[in-house]
Amino acid sequence: MPVPSGSVWAGDVDFYQKILVGQGAFAAYLPAREGEAYTASDDYFGGQAVWVDFSDWQAQIPGVTYGIFTNEADAAVTAALPGLVAGGSIDEPIAAIDAQIAQQIQHRFGFRSAVFTPEGFQLNGRSVKIRGLNRHQSFPYQGYALGRAAQERDAEIL
Repeated sequence: MPVPSGSVWAGDVDFYQKILVGQGAFAAYLPAREGEAYTASDDYFGGQAVWVDFSDWQAQIPGVTYGIFTNEADAAVTAALPGLVAGGSIDEPIAAIDAQIAQQIQHRFGFRSAVFTPEGFQLNGRSVKIRGLNRHQSFPYQGYALGRAAQERDAEIL
């Protein structure tokens, strides 16, 4: 079935059947996995229907969410698809998507307060337990020219 003019080819199941068979291109469009090309066994893989397996595994991957901005991100990608389908530069649409999303998504973040109190460290008014270590070489006069055995001993001390 040909794709109607003005629509996006991404919803055409037959298209994905053709590119899997003709070009060996696996697609992310889940409805395509019901087609003959995806369910066919592959002799190279011992008769396993690997393409439908890939699709099943893919279906288990959670969708990407940009929180309250998911629709804006989807709209930015959708707006760039016609340029990509027409065979234009990939760099320009990617830059346009990035610019559109950056313009629409603005979050305030960062440290507003960081305080050491007698009760411990607090970040933005919440207690945070700090754990970690810092490596100070036992032989500072040799610096990073320290031999392997001395480096290993230094790591053991940690």
